[in-house]
Amino acid sequence: FRLSVAREKGRHTKQEWVVLHDVFKRCVLCDVPVSELYGGHATKDHIKPIMFGGCDCIANLQPVCRECNTKGIMLIRLTHTGTRC
Repeated sequence: FRLSVAREKGRHTKQEWVVLHDVFKRCVLCDVPVSELYGGHATKDHIKPIMFGGCDCIANLQPVCRECNTKGIMLIRLTHTGTRC
């Protein structure tokens, strides 16, 4: 349900994600290169979490490793002051 609401606010395409992923080439939180990540790719992290009203647009996504994504680094999320969505 939350994802469908987030997508109503904004969506990203697969191509947009590929470009973003390839531009950074690393986890934006811990700086580990994508080539060293499990499976050779980063996961999608919503900068403003969907549960807090974030959208699913490319401007609200960042590539992170699985470890950083599952840790739920709330400090970064809580201090984020941008209005991307």
